[in-house]
Amino acid sequence: GNGTSAMAMALATTSMRGLQLFTACSSLSTLSSAYFISAVKRRAFRMSRGASVTPAEHVESRSSQPATAGPLGGDWVGLMATFSPSDGRLVPVPDHLVPESMLEWGDVPTRLETLTSEDLSSPGEETVLQQRVTMTVLPEVGCGVDNLEVTKKIETFSAQHARVSGAWGEPNTAPFALSIEQRTEKLSAFEVIFEVEPEAGDEESKTHKRRLRITIIVEVDGDGSYSLSKLINMYVERQSTIQSTQGMAWSGPASNSGGLDARSVTQAIGRDIIGGDTFSVKRLKSGEDVWGIDLDELEGTWESEDGGGAVLQRCKAYFDESSRLPQNVLVRFVKNDANKTFELEVSLVESRDEGKTHTRRVVSFDSSDRMFKLEAKKS
Repeated sequence: GNGTSAMAMALATTSMRGLQLFTACSSLSTLSSAYFISAVKRRAFRMSRGASVTPAEHVESRSSQPATAGPLGGDWVGLMATFSPSDGRLVPVPDHLVPESMLEWGDVPTRLETLTSEDLSSPGEETVLQQRVTMTVLPEVGCGVDNLEVTKKIETFSAQHARVSGAWGEPNTAPFALSIEQRTEKLSAFEVIFEVEPEAGDEESKTHKRRLRITIIVEVDGDGSYSLSKLINMYVERQSTIQSTQGMAWSGPASNSGGLDARSVTQAIGRDIIGGDTFSVKRLKSGEDVWGIDLDELEGTWESEDGGGAVLQRCKAYFDESSRLPQNVLVRFVKNDANKTFELEVSLVESRDEGKTHTRRVVSFDSSDRMFKLEAKKS
């Protein structure tokens, strides 16, 4: 259903001494920012050391999940970054997560390495995201890179309150997209997942599924109008195993004294994600980034490809309302304060036919529902 009450969630945090702290709160708060850690000094909450575990050691999952559903389920490794919704600006990792030596040299990272383990269930014919465990590697320098520290976040989902919807083609075939909605009276959390192809020429990644995951919060103001939250999170991930390890791939059993090292993390994520310009930090000679979308090229006539063949006129003002993010993702948010309504669009722009045709996979949300759209524009 449309689920208007908050889901229950437990955030489990393990300290170096093994003390378990559980904080009950709305799961929506975990999606408002991937940096959901109390803003205290980094040394005050240093987390457990990750344990090095090879895939062969954890391939047998302890969960009884069904087969993965498109770009959902199993273990996903990759990079996460945060952006400003107003201008798409890349936001550095908060200072309280960064070693003091990196702050002193002004070498503040703009991304974090993550492992996301997702367990699915199948009540009836519907596949539901049941639990998600996120392991995040904290930045380190020197000898610390051979014994990395990780944070652990556990989200438990309810089928009644989290809508998981998909569109365009059968699961495990591209193009594919999923959306996850969690709505309450005070805010709504939206997550959009696009299944994408690996980068051209990277043979290593062709054996792994790859996805883009974008999380956004829409808040309800005191007067009943809507506003976009201050941060948008983007994950670029590839699937490492089809079975969820519930975070064990990067934490391991308590008896395992081995450390999680930077080399293992880099190998797991893959060269095309680690070494590529994933979040547009490099610039071309023209001054643009490698993911630069010429919004002027998008203006014009688009045709719906998901049934009906409707013709849509997209003017410059339409795209001017969008924030451009890396990976050719556009986020468009429009609200009507008088009618107390809003529209949120998250779209992925792709080119085909040697750039002669642009396509957009669009997932749009309004005050009560969501819609999938697939559009194409020929030059």
